[in-house]
Amino acid sequence: MTGLTPKLRPEEYPALLTFGLGLSDLNKTQASSTNDGLTYDLSGFETRIGPYAPAWIVFNSKRAAGSYLGVSDRHVHRGQQDWLIGNSRVFVVPGSSNNWDARVIDGRMTLDWWQAMARDESAS
Repeated sequence: MTGLTPKLRPEEYPALLTFGLGLSDLNKTQASSTNDGLTYDLSGFETRIGPYAPAWIVFNSKRAAGSYLGVSDRHVHRGQQDWLIGNSRVFVVPGSSNNWDARVIDGRMTLDWWQAMARDESAS
């Protein structure tokens, strides 16, 4: 779908590392369908990703990126960012939901944002 990996089943997520990809989040102790009221472990996030020195960090919503920066999501745009986390470039895609691929956000289908990230990654 995005070009980052072949199609994987959810239980195959450990295989992401073989493609140079990994998963983490800003909160490892709470769950919420809306992110409302979550406290974020920013230093823990940086500790978890630091040893991998990823070329890219992708935030799965403007809210997540804004939480990392300590700003409102109104101050974050989708797409490649002009700031880094360590030496990692940052990209923001629309947050996922049950119908994430069918939504149009900022004039683009949600899947298009992931495909744009894949193109940016492959060009680096």
